[in-house]
Amino acid sequence: MRRAPTHGWCSAAALALTVGTTTFAMGAATAAGTEAGRACEPATIAVSFGSTGLDASHVDAYLVFTNTSSTACTLDGYPTVHYVTKGGAAIGSPSRPAVAAHEPVLLEKGRSAHSLLRSSVPGVWPPTACKATRDFGIRVTPPGSAHASVLHFPESVCSGTAVHEATTAPVRGGPGPLPGACTAMQLADSLGRAQRAAGTVFVPIVFTNTTLYTCAMRGHPEVTSVNGAAQTRVGPAATDDAGPSKRVWIPPFGGTASALLGVVETSNFPASTCRPRSASALQVVAPHTSAPTVLAYAHTVCTHLPSTHVSAVVAGTLG
Repeated sequence: MRRAPTHGWCSAAALALTVGTTTFAMGAATAAGTEAGRACEPATIAVSFGSTGLDASHVDAYLVFTNTSSTACTLDGYPTVHYVTKGGAAIGSPSRPAVAAHEPVLLEKGRSAHSLLRSSVPGVWPPTACKATRDFGIRVTPPGSAHASVLHFPESVCSGTAVHEATTAPVRGGPGPLPGACTAMQLADSLGRAQRAAGTVFVPIVFTNTTLYTCAMRGHPEVTSVNGAAQTRVGPAATDDAGPSKRVWIPPFGGTASALLGVVETSNFPASTCRPRSASALQVVAPHTSAPTVLAYAHTVCTHLPSTHVSAVVAGTLG
């Protein structure tokens, strides 16, 4: 059964919109007499960025809705998006539906739905009507909800209310297109706060996506201790921690992934087999890339046996 685009709904009795670590309440609705009408618990629908990028004078951003509970929910309709300033004030006109009809999408446990936000770049509009300005992000109102959340997504947009530059597609099943692998040019590497536990110092290695494009990462970074201006290698490279790795999506404009480097204290090894030596930095190569980044970090490692190890990357910032 198809429904008019102005009456989107979600069958969950209570949903939540989660961005980063912040959860926002969403509106309630019911679909009596259907399996999908069973109420979802609060905070069980997570919303995030999917793939993003440029396409023929348009900026595309997929919004992904994921059911994190064991109860099925149904999404039906279009999200509404406003461009906003850092203070939350709306800029220009809100998004409009891209097509005239839509169908409900059943979200079982762990399943996702997506909607494409497409915005034309200001250059395709007359300057006097567009009145280009810089936004802070987008305020997303999910289908059937009166509540919204702001996602950081700075770009040049039209502030003139006569221009309708953005459209949203109806929600569809699945997470949408898969993002490509992260490149070294997209990432800014840094170190988090080190913590000591059980004879090992754990140092988070953080990869920050600084671009418009969502990218993906999987596996272990290559980490080597180096010393001095010549970045002379000190000891063996970090060994990979055991266990499976997962594909991690890194959102645009400041999204992060991270891995945890363990630096075992050299006093845990016999001096004759360890032969400790000081290092002044870490040379890091992100998964799928080849360009190294050198991060200052004074530490001591063994030169004749491995004394560092690193985990696979995970979403977000560790430590």
